[in-house]
Amino acid sequence: MVSQWRLILREYLEKNPGEKKVVASKTGASVRSIDRWIEDGSKTDPERPRIPILANAVPGRESEMRLSLEHDYPAAFKRASKQEIMSNIPSPFYARSLEALATTARNLARPTIMKSVLKQLAGHLDPDEEGLMILFAQCVKPIEPDGKITSLIVLPGHGTNKWQHQQIAQPFMAGAGSLCATAVVRGDMALYPQDIIKVNNDAPLLSKDELHSCAAFPVLREGDVAGALFVGAALPKFFTDARRKLIVDYSYSFALALRDHEFYPIDQIDLNTMPSLTHQSEIYRHSQRFLEDLAQQYPADTLSQLEDRARELAQQIFQELSGRKDSLYAD
Repeated sequence: MVSQWRLILREYLEKNPGEKKVVASKTGASVRSIDRWIEDGSKTDPERPRIPILANAVPGRESEMRLSLEHDYPAAFKRASKQEIMSNIPSPFYARSLEALATTARNLARPTIMKSVLKQLAGHLDPDEEGLMILFAQCVKPIEPDGKITSLIVLPGHGTNKWQHQQIAQPFMAGAGSLCATAVVRGDMALYPQDIIKVNNDAPLLSKDELHSCAAFPVLREGDVAGALFVGAALPKFFTDARRKLIVDYSYSFALALRDHEFYPIDQIDLNTMPSLTHQSEIYRHSQRFLEDLAQQYPADTLSQLEDRARELAQQIFQELSGRKDSLYAD
């Protein structure tokens, strides 16, 4: 029995022979391929990526074409549906974030939304769990009220596959030359390896953790920036247009979790080069005792206040190290 879509397409092209090149252009097939699809007794099948496009090739007969093609090639349309879902954030997720913001105490809503966004983004970008790491690189509060932002602190986030429970041992500092810094300064997405061949501070993540493609996008509010989301993938060429759009859309939800004073004008950003991760690990190890003493010294401080004190300390340390003329920046 001849498939209905072949009959409809044949009838249309017999009446409108000039449209054959148009159909070929839309579907990406050759005119000869179209002739083979519609010839008597044909069993030649269109290539799977062309099938959903072919469903809209005959004006006024789209529904009939789609029903017939879905009957013959159901897998092609399941794939198309998955791509459509991939392009949009599920509306219930927005509702949950807004509900947390409206009904939960601010100090509790903030981490709830942050974790929720990172977890949802990881699952959305990588539903098959091929391997994904998502981190937040936050602007470090300057010591002086109107001082420059000279570094970013990269915090643990979320992931899939082996990075679901294991990402980074401790926060680390990123600065000029890193992928996150490029995104912050640019005010737009930065990609590895397209934009940066050698990524300072991010490079150990790429080699050690086998992340073969990465993206960073600034977290913005009213033109001010709070840092950047870093997304690293185990697969090369992972960041398709649809995935890039998702990162941008989720960054807007992530911004809801941050406080107004955590956003800074772009002209206040002046990032320095940071020490290598090897030296940073050494610094954190030696300063751990001091951080414990800090918590004991300020027992009335909230977690947020202690974070601010610790970041001020780290900023002072790295500013001092930045002036040294030794091998701090080489592993």
